[in-house]
Amino acid sequence: CNEPSPVMIACPDKGMAEEVYKTKLEPMLESCPVVARRLLPKRDRNMHLVDLGDMWVYFGWSGSKATLSGRSIRFIYITELGLWTYVKDREGDPLKMALDRAKAFPNRKIFLEGKPTIRGECRITESYEQSDQRTYHLPCPHCNRFQPLILGDAESQGGLKWQRCSNGHSDP
Repeated sequence: CNEPSPVMIACPDKGMAEEVYKTKLEPMLESCPVVARRLLPKRDRNMHLVDLGDMWVYFGWSGSKATLSGRSIRFIYITELGLWTYVKDREGDPLKMALDRAKAFPNRKIFLEGKPTIRGECRITESYEQSDQRTYHLPCPHCNRFQPLILGDAESQGGLKWQRCSNGHSDP
């Protein structure tokens, strides 16, 4: 990152936070030689605070007020918002608690991710409808015309596509 800043990955529960750390974040950090050199030895690592020297990655989850509060965070990635537990009490909504962490940064980035569920009850749909609903556009490698980044298939004209192996599966 060109602008090292505190990051929070917020999950629906502690189990999912542990899974994201072990199966996604840790392997990704280890696969990048420059970042891997900054990691503590495996025996000393702690998923609650990944110290990369000039930036930190924290994990939080919807059932824990302690993990969602108390730190200023510039980049917040909220995963599987539809699975979050919402218990209204005097401490407030866990989503609001997580989002409040970024108030100190005018150049903050907040990512909300999840699968839409029931209209009127779904926090991810509600958040999308309240947003400016912009989409990311990339130039087509063939015609150089900008197009939204979407998945394509064999029948569609555009979209992100890749060649498949003879068995029908993609080759990573």
